Amino acid sequence: YNPTEEGLIYARTDMGGAYKYNKDTQRWECITDCFGGDDWNYNGTESLATDPVEPNRVYLAAGTYSTNNGAIFASDDYGKNWTICEMPFGMGGNEVGRGCGERLQVDPNDNSILYFGSRADGLWKSTDYGATWNEVTSFPTKGGYTEDGYSIGLTFVAFDKSSSEKGQATKTIIVGSAGTQGDYLYRSDDAGETWTAIPNPKSEATGDKTEKLKPCQGEISSDGYLYSTWSYKVGPNGASDGAVQKYNLKTGEWTEITPERSYTCGYNGISVNPNDPNMIVCTTLDLWAYFDPYLKPFAILPHPASEEAVLRILEQLLFLQSDGNRYFIVKNRKSMNMVLKTHDILYFESNKRKVLIHTLDDEYEMYTKIGNLQTSLPEFFLKPHNSFLINIHYVESYDASSVHMKKGITIPISNSCRKKFTEKIDLYLKSVKNDTLYI
Repeated sequence: YNPTEEGLIYARTDMGGAYKYNKDTQRWECITDCFGGDDWNYNGTESLATDPVEPNRVYLAAGTYSTNNGAIFASDDYGKNWTICEMPFGMGGNEVGRGCGERLQVDPNDNSILYFGSRADGLWKSTDYGATWNEVTSFPTKGGYTEDGYSIGLTFVAFDKSSSEKGQATKTIIVGSAGTQGDYLYRSDDAGETWTAIPNPKSEATGDKTEKLKPCQGEISSDGYLYSTWSYKVGPNGASDGAVQKYNLKTGEWTEITPERSYTCGYNGISVNPNDPNMIVCTTLDLWAYFDPYLKPFAILPHPASEEAVLRILEQLLFLQSDGNRYFIVKNRKSMNMVLKTHDILYFESNKRKVLIHTLDDEYEMYTKIGNLQTSLPEFFLKPHNSFLINIHYVESYDASSVHMKKGITIPISNSCRKKFTEKIDLYLKSVKNDTLYI
């Protein structure tokens, strides 16, 4: 997003081009459709930079695979037209580490200056709005770390806007690198003339082995802190550990602020509100949502949704809540039918030509078969045995032969039902352990 023009937002994709959000239509519009078939490699966007001084300017570092040379595109009309500067090295918009960034950044004080951190060819700089580029030979590293055969290189560039006046090159710059040993962040306080290493931060994930995690993204807040994300493997796959770190630019002290240590994942995205440096957003990396087979979408609303469509779906939902699978009708040949709440039913038991319905407080019976019931019941009823359907909300534990339910009830598990039943009950018990309730 652009910090100067409200509502100016861009997005990059790994192989589907770059997009600008249309504030009027509230839709995303592709700004790279001008790239033809011969330019297919440019559809992978390695990095994107929006100009904080002149918001009409936007830049793309384009290249899907590093086997072909990439290019940096510049626009001064919000991406409607582009000029190209072909670079002498490849970029990896669809390679490992594509979530790192941003590698391409505009100097917030002198916006004619841009920096780009490459994957294998060091740090590059432009002083003419991206028209030409030269390597920053004073920068001490090119990275050196590879993951799954892909070079990761320099992962982000961050400016401390407060270190210089408007119209002057920003003095304090921090660049992240994915290395194999030593320190991974480098700092300049003289606008890129010289660089010094910043010691890697310790975290609960690393202990003293600070080289374990690689820096993914970094951003400097208006009150003088570098916020950065770190990951064991930069992803998108295999990131089994990570951290979020806060670096004080004045004192040089690190503070770990990882929001959740129980997750086995890395951390990648980081963003600080330019108007409120206490508001920070970060994202996990390679953390997959727990799949719950009992959750299903009720309805899908097209965007933009009309008032009529919303009301229609609400009416359907209210009907189901009142008359749908929250209730079970016990049909009786000789007396009145009974309406039971499905949540109050412990289990169904087959008894010759009848089915016995065991509730929390009573027992009922009806003439039917277990097989006829399962399709009409909510999916939290499982079959451990051909003669039983049980409500998993009342399951306390199970073993190879039996399910143990509340009120001291034991239900047998048959050989024919064991595999399917245990798969589903394991998912349920895991969801309860993680407080992931779904009903």
